[in-house]
Amino acid sequence: MLAALSRGRRFRYAFRILLVIVVIYILLPSPKAPHYSAHDPHSLLSTRAPQIQYAFDASAGGDLYRLQEVKKEFLHAYNGYRTHAWLHDEVKPVSGGSHKQYCGWAATLIDTLDTLYIMGLYDEFDEAVHAVSRLSFAYAPSGFCGVNPFETTIRHLGGLLSAYDISGSRDERLKRKAVEMGNLLFHAFAPNGVQCRSIIWPRFPGWSCEPNAMLSLARLGSQSLEFLRLSMVSGDQKWASKIEFLSKAMERLQDSSHIPGMWPKFFDGTCSEGVCDLDPQNWQWFTMGSGTDSAYEYIVKSHLLYGAKDDIYIKMWQKASPQIKNKLLFQPMNPQNNGMLFPGVIASRGGGSAAFHPEMEHLSCFLGGVFAISSRLLPNDSSDEDLAVATNLTHGCVWGYASTPSGIMPDTFRSLPCLNSLRNCSWDEAAYNKAGGHHYDLITPLPVGMTEIKRPEYMLRPEAIESVFIMYRVTGDPVWREMGWDMFLAIRNATRTKYGHSSVADVMRKGEETELTDKMESFWLSETLKYFYLLFADPRLVRLDDWVFTTEAHPLRLTDETRGGG
Repeated sequence: MLAALSRGRRFRYAFRILLVIVVIYILLPSPKAPHYSAHDPHSLLSTRAPQIQYAFDASAGGDLYRLQEVKKEFLHAYNGYRTHAWLHDEVKPVSGGSHKQYCGWAATLIDTLDTLYIMGLYDEFDEAVHAVSRLSFAYAPSGFCGVNPFETTIRHLGGLLSAYDISGSRDERLKRKAVEMGNLLFHAFAPNGVQCRSIIWPRFPGWSCEPNAMLSLARLGSQSLEFLRLSMVSGDQKWASKIEFLSKAMERLQDSSHIPGMWPKFFDGTCSEGVCDLDPQNWQWFTMGSGTDSAYEYIVKSHLLYGAKDDIYIKMWQKASPQIKNKLLFQPMNPQNNGMLFPGVIASRGGGSAAFHPEMEHLSCFLGGVFAISSRLLPNDSSDEDLAVATNLTHGCVWGYASTPSGIMPDTFRSLPCLNSLRNCSWDEAAYNKAGGHHYDLITPLPVGMTEIKRPEYMLRPEAIESVFIMYRVTGDPVWREMGWDMFLAIRNATRTKYGHSSVADVMRKGEETELTDKMESFWLSETLKYFYLLFADPRLVRLDDWVFTTEAHPLRLTDETRGGG
């Protein structure tokens, strides 16, 4: 009897010790983020309509050789940053120094978190998350700095939210840092509700920024994905309320421009109610390039993320899309007569005068991917037309790469529009030469089909490979992988340095002759190499039916409760 009581006491004592250990284990923060598969079948949405990604069969798989080649370049650049610029904004890829551009808040590291995870670099991811969790956004390492709200939203906030989502939405450190950054950005608005051009940080007591008299469309319409997702993750609707205010301003202004349905590049953001009404007598510029690009991208993608809660985004796209196709797109004359399309620029003045400029920016290459997503998101009579537009736009960007000596598209160039731009047109050498296409300078001839190269540099931009990746995932056509591989080889040949990869000054020189600028933007690791990697990866990795990519290529998780349909 006594022995039995003794055994009972020992059991209760052991049980209490075990209980204490379990409680301590639960309360202590995990030193590592949980490793969650980004193509785990249990992660997929139960709702499949509308299906955006092509129904690849189980044998599709990845191109392992090309995948490893891309990963090798990523590690080369990431290790250059880790060794020579850790916790700084950027590494200088030629000299090995560091560069502070975004308040010293480790822009490259935060921007790259999700890429580390997607590539299966879990040890590097854990190390990076630990380092980021110890950063403070309450101050700038150098004292005071000017925060660019637009860039900080897409790089820092988007990077933190995506890292949280892609790693299984379990690491509270990432969630806390996203909320911390979101609170900072919540103050980056003027009293009238319009986003500031920049803010001094830390803020002085009582300080507020001046309203922006030259507010770009991109600044007006390119926070929705990040702010909406932050409200979804945190449960605090204050960020979603900001987006609701800005989206209603866009909706109000959409039909009052010189091209109803589209928005001009600039607005006056100084009115007491927010964005001023458009003055019809002022000049208005319409473009898919700098200053506007991501706003058009986000109205499609915001519907994908949040359309079940608010249909404002898809209504705006349904007005904008036909005008983009009818007013802005043109077929450039080229010897192959291949039907490719470019978006041009329209400068319009009150009174009906307008000028069309056949000017193509690398930034505009995002548009092919957006039309591809739209063709699946809105299955209707225009779906086939939208996919054809997407195909021809993306072919145009691929052509821009293949046409230069380096194999890389220049940042900005001009071409000669066909007289009837959406029909086939024959090559007219006399007309081309008259437009200036017979020369570039005394030494270097222009690529045949381009009439002027306004900006010959390549800044490691991602927009062309972004659309190539989306076209592959939407159509399943392996030809896009072949095009992407040629682009990758050309970029690697021209940009690789001792400490990473550098922007180049002139793509009209062959790869080994390019002038390196010693600049490696964080989006090289966040966007460009991520899209190359996903192009060659198993298509089940980060499926387009489960994720939406921000303008900085940060995948955010779609949910049944908020995702928009057709």
